[in-house]
Parts: sequence; C-alpha cells; structure tokens
Amino acid sequence: MKKLILIAGAALMVVTPATANAHFHIKGESHSCKNVVFAKHTDFAASGVRAKGVSCHRARGIATSRVTHPETQPVPFTCTVRHRAEGHPNFWLGHSDYRCRAGSRVVVFALS
Repeated sequence: MKKLILIAGAALMVVTPATANAHFHIKGESHSCKNVVFAKHTDFAASGVRAKGVSCHRARGIATSRVTHPETQPVPFTCTVRHRAEGHPNFWLGHSDYRCRAGSRVVVFALS
C-alpha cells in the first residue's frame, strides 16, 4: 500500500503544472489599492494593485508611470515585467504582470 501511495504521489508531481504563469505575489503582509483606469469605458487599466511598505497613492503612481514613461524606471524602484499574451489565440486580450521593488518595498499589478 505504501508503494502505491508513493507512486501516485510521484505521478501527481509530474503532471502538476508549474506556477510560472502566476501573477507576481508579495510575500508577507501587503495591502490592496484601487485600480488605475487610463481610458474611460475601456479595459486599459492597472489592476490587482498591491503594495508593501508603500502608500496606495505611491503604488498607483508607479503603475501610472509604466504607461506614461515606460522607458524609465520609477526611481528608486526597479520593475520586472512578464508579458502574458504569448500563445493566446486573441493576443489583444493579454496583459503584463509587473513587480516593482526598492529594498523591502514592493508594488505588484497587472497592466492590460
């Protein structure tokens, strides 16, 4: 019986998908902030805005800066982005996940 459980557990580990496609998460306590809508009556927004060690005002400003000044980093934060449109049949429905850090301060959001 132990061998059967061990084999079933090993098979489950092999077929369980990796979480590489997950949104960025913040370890530890963080707080949720309002979305940033860039164009009324559209889906063009930064959603799922969460912050740790940063006010919501600053977190939303960082998300806004990714649209208004995408070529620069929001000092002193450094942002990492993962684009999520690859392989989607309707590529315009994709989004990008952002994680911006400055030491222990973190902001995450999805831009679509």
